[in-house]
Amino acid sequence: MKKHLMSTNQHLKLQPAGVPECDCWLRLPDEVWLSILSVLPHSDLCRVAQACRRLHKLATDHTLWKKLRIENSTLSDWWLLCVGRRRPHSLCLYSCSSLSAASCGLEMFFSLCRNSLETCPGLQHLNIGQVPKINSHSFTVMASQLKYLISLNLTGLQAVTNVTVETLLQSCTNLQSLTLSSCPGVTDQTLHNISKYTPGIRSLDVSGCNAVTDAGIQPLAVGCRRLHKLDVSSTDTGNRGVTLLANYCGVDLHTVKLSFCHISSESILKLCRRCKRLKVLHLYGCAQLPTEQEIREVNTNVKVCPLP
Repeated sequence: MKKHLMSTNQHLKLQPAGVPECDCWLRLPDEVWLSILSVLPHSDLCRVAQACRRLHKLATDHTLWKKLRIENSTLSDWWLLCVGRRRPHSLCLYSCSSLSAASCGLEMFFSLCRNSLETCPGLQHLNIGQVPKINSHSFTVMASQLKYLISLNLTGLQAVTNVTVETLLQSCTNLQSLTLSSCPGVTDQTLHNISKYTPGIRSLDVSGCNAVTDAGIQPLAVGCRRLHKLDVSSTDTGNRGVTLLANYCGVDLHTVKLSFCHISSESILKLCRRCKRLKVLHLYGCAQLPTEQEIREVNTNVKVCPLP
């Protein structure tokens, strides 16, 4: 017992005020510290980094900043600069806003990510849906820098137009998942550009884009035959568009969302019949629905919501 107390006293030093000072925690191996810090949110990592030099080095380790997800938070140009220097591979900024963050801060962030692409695979997954300070210029800067994107979520962005999307698609030719839900600037021309520049796209969401019609579905269905997931809910997609999807995308299509579209039960049955891998079909708000028995006769695997 005496030896144990003597050993403890060697690690505990008393400051003049009588407060014990123990640095044994800081002597833990880096691997242990990184494991502990990996469970903290990035906002807490920023605070840890201000404690001392050693914790700053640990809290800013690149392995902790590969996947960054920030939701419903306030941003600033200074914050974007700090995060950009970490060169994340995956970034989600969802419903983030701040009066102190300007489009120049976003441009600076993506410029920093561009520099990181020289030595790393670069940013592959990006979610900036509902970020209000993104304008057309900052969007164009982003598109020119992030050439390795695989998935991109641009939900509700006013900066999304036919021109900006075309610029993006010309740069991000490996894009496999694109969400343009509730973007008022998305039209049939947008879908034409998607089929032209990213024919290998697997997942597309244009729900709530009122200007999307069967005329846009046609080049998409013909040009993007490897589509796995498609959401055209609350668009002007009709029977012709559904028939085109059934005729051209029947091999791989397994999730289709047609809620609040004006389509007939005959078109729905044809889609179910031709798309043998179809597993999920959303038909909320559709007036004409086939019966469950009719659907089961042509496709036994699909799950229809809501059930007829």
